[in-house]
Amino acid sequence: MLERGLNGGNSIGQIFLVAMLLAPALVLSACDRPEKIDPLAGGGGLKGQWNSDDNVFYADFSDGAFVSRDTKTGGILATGRYLVMSASDVRLNWTSNVTGQNNRADCNRSDAVTMTCTDQQGKTFTLRKQA
Repeated sequence: MLERGLNGGNSIGQIFLVAMLLAPALVLSACDRPEKIDPLAGGGGLKGQWNSDDNVFYADFSDGAFVSRDTKTGGILATGRYLVMSASDVRLNWTSNVTGQNNRADCNRSDAVTMTCTDQQGKTFTLRKQA
C-alpha cells in the first residue's frame, strides 16, 4: 500500500512518512540560537578596553561579558553581557551597581574602534577601543 502511494496516490503511509521527515526540522527551528560572543565584528573583536567619549567611564570587554568602571576612581559602575548581532550591530545588557537597575543598549560599530550606542531611555553614548 505504501508503494502504491509513493507511485502517485496519496496514502496514509505517504502522509505519515512526510510528517516524520518534517518533524525534526520543525523541532530544530524552534530551538534558541546560541549567542555569538566576540566574533570579528566590524573588522575586529570587541575584547579589550573601551573608553566613553566623555571620559566618564571605561569598559573592559571579554568573552561576552563586560565591566564598566569610573575613570577617576576605578569603582565598578555596571556589569553586563554583550551579544554581537552582526558585523556592525552589538547589544549590551547590564545591571547598574549604582541604581540596581537593568538596562540595554543597541550599538552600531561604524569601524573597528568606534561603537555608538543608544540605551532604552534614548540616551546615546560612544565608546572608543583603546589600542
